[in-house]
Amino acid sequence: MADPSTYRPAPGEVPTSPGVYRFIDAEGRVIYVGKAKNLRQRLSSYFQDLAALHPRTQKMVTTACAVEWTVVSTEVESLALEYSWIKEFNPRFNVMYKDDKSYPYLAVTMQETYPRAMVVRGARKPGTRYFGPYVQVWSIRETLDQLLRVFPVRSCSPGVFKRAHASGRPCLLGYIDKCSAPCVGRVSAPDHRRLAEDLCAFMAGRTGPYLRELESEMRAAAAALDFERAARLRDDVAALTKVIEQNAVVLDDATDADVFSLARDELTAAVQVFHVRGAKVDLRVPRRGDKAALMDTVRKNAEEALRLHRTRRAGDLTQRAQALEELAEALDLPEAPLRVECYDISHTQGTYQVGSMVVFEDGAPRKSYYRRFTVRGSEGRGASDDTAAMSEVLTRRFTRLLAEQGAELSEAERELVGEEGDGVAIASGPVDPATGRARRFSYAPGLVVVDGGLPQVNAARAVLDGLGLDTPLIGLAKRLEEVWVPGEEFPVVLPRTSPALYLLQHLRDESHRFAITHHRSKRAKGMTRSVLDSVPGLGPARQAALLKEFGSVKRLRQASPEQVAAVKGIGPVLATAVLAHLSSAGTGDEGQAGPGSPKDATPRDLSAR
Repeated sequence: MADPSTYRPAPGEVPTSPGVYRFIDAEGRVIYVGKAKNLRQRLSSYFQDLAALHPRTQKMVTTACAVEWTVVSTEVESLALEYSWIKEFNPRFNVMYKDDKSYPYLAVTMQETYPRAMVVRGARKPGTRYFGPYVQVWSIRETLDQLLRVFPVRSCSPGVFKRAHASGRPCLLGYIDKCSAPCVGRVSAPDHRRLAEDLCAFMAGRTGPYLRELESEMRAAAAALDFERAARLRDDVAALTKVIEQNAVVLDDATDADVFSLARDELTAAVQVFHVRGAKVDLRVPRRGDKAALMDTVRKNAEEALRLHRTRRAGDLTQRAQALEELAEALDLPEAPLRVECYDISHTQGTYQVGSMVVFEDGAPRKSYYRRFTVRGSEGRGASDDTAAMSEVLTRRFTRLLAEQGAELSEAERELVGEEGDGVAIASGPVDPATGRARRFSYAPGLVVVDGGLPQVNAARAVLDGLGLDTPLIGLAKRLEEVWVPGEEFPVVLPRTSPALYLLQHLRDESHRFAITHHRSKRAKGMTRSVLDSVPGLGPARQAALLKEFGSVKRLRQASPEQVAAVKGIGPVLATAVLAHLSSAGTGDEGQAGPGSPKDATPRDLSAR
C-alpha cells in the first residue's frame, strides 16, 4: 500500500485552472480519472488525513503512486476530456460513464432525406453529425431551440413527420416558424438539406459569415423602415450569439490530427502532443477555428509542463546545492555563495528610474529580503544612465550594510541612503534591539550579480572598491547569457545545461520582474501628477473642472484671468493664483494633465530597457 504523501504534488505546482486529472498505479495503469474547475483545490482534497476520506477514495489514493493533469480552458472541455479518458482507460475506480451512458450531444441526421436535429446520448451512428458534449440536457435543448429560429430544420420524430405528411397539416413548430415544414412541402428536400448543412457549419465553428449576413440584413431592413423584420433579425443574431459554445478538445468528425506545441526557455523545453483520430491530414499551423482552439489548449499544457519542471527544479535541494558548487568552481570562489544578491535597473527612456535588489539564500528566493530603490541622481533629477543608476543603488545598499555593522557614516553618506526609502531605517549596530535578530541589511552577500555586461560590472566594482569591500561580483549579459567578471577581457561561458547558469538566469529574471513591477507602479502614479498639484487651494475636483474646460495645461496658461475665473468653483482670486503659478513654473509641464483629463493616459511600456 502506497503512502499518498510520497507522490503528493506541492501546492504551488498544481495550477488553479480547469482541467482533468488521472491517478496512476505502480504498473502505469490509469486507475481513476476526474475533472475539476480548480485543479489545485480538487487535488488537495485527496491528500488529507486518510481517516477523513471515503473508504473507496482511501483505497484509490493508496493504490496510486502518481497523479498527472491536463489543463483546459472551460468546464465543457473538461467534461469532454474526462469522458474520453474514461472510455479509453476504463479506470477501475471510476463508476460513471463506464457503461453506455454518456453526455448529451446535438445530432443532425444527415443520412436522411429530410435531416433531423435532435438531442441524443449513447453510441454514434454513421452519417449523423454530432456536436457537444453539453454539461446539462437543458443546456443543449435551449441551444437547439435558439438554433431553430435561424435554421428551421425538422426536429420531429418519424411518426410525427408521417402523420403531418398524411394529413397535410404541419405540427406546432411549423406554425410558429421553428420548422420549415418539409412534411407539407413548404420547402423542397434540397433546400431543407441546405438549411441542415448551414446549421452544421455554424455548430462546427464557421459562425462569422452567418452573423455578418444577418447583421447586414438587419441594417438593410431598418434602413428600409421595415422595423418588424429588423427586430426579428436582431433576435436571430442574439440567438446565434448565445449558442456559440466552443469545445477545444474534440474536433469535427473524420478528423485525424497529432497536435504539437513547444514551450521553452534558454535551458529547457517542454513538448505536448494531443492525438485526435479520424482521416490523415497535412502538416499545418492553424490560425482560426476549432483546430486553433485545440492548438491553444496544447500550448497551455506545454507551458504548464515547463512551469512545473522549473518549479520542481528550483525546489530541489540537491539541484540547488549542485548549482552553487558549480558556480563557485566556475568563478574560482573560495566557497559556495550561500547568499546571492542580484540588482537591476528599470526606467522609461530615462524617467521613473528604479532599482531592485533580489536575494537568494541556499539557491532559493528569500522574498522578505527583497528591496526596491528609487534612483535619485544629482539634485533629484535621476541618474544620467544605467551605470550611474547602478552605482547609486549599490552605494546605498552597501553603505547601509556598513552602517548596520557598526561603521560610522559621514554626513554625505547618511544623506545618500536617507532615513527611509530603502526598506528599513538606519540604526547603528547589526542587531535589532526590539527582536534580538540581525538587521536584514546587515547580511553580507557571498556574491553580487548585476544585470548587464562589462560596463555595469565595472561600475559596480568601483562602488565596492570605494567602500573597501572585496565581495565577489559578476554580471550576466542577457543576449548570449555571458558571465562577466571584473578585470577579465573575455566572459565566462557556462554550459547551456548547467544548473549554475539556470540559477543565475532565475536570479536575473526575478530581479528584472521585481524592478519592472516597482517601475510601473511609480510611472502610473507619476502619470496622474500635474503642474497644477502644487497650486494652493486647487484640489482634484477643481483641477478636473479646469482641464475639462480648457483641454490642457498649455491652453489654460494662455487663458485670461476672466476666462479662468468663469469656471465653476474657481473665482477671481484662485484664477489669479493659478495663472501666476503656471507663469512661474515655465513650460516644462505642458504635456502633463491631471486625473480625468484628455492627457491622463499611460504610455507604451518601454520599461524593458
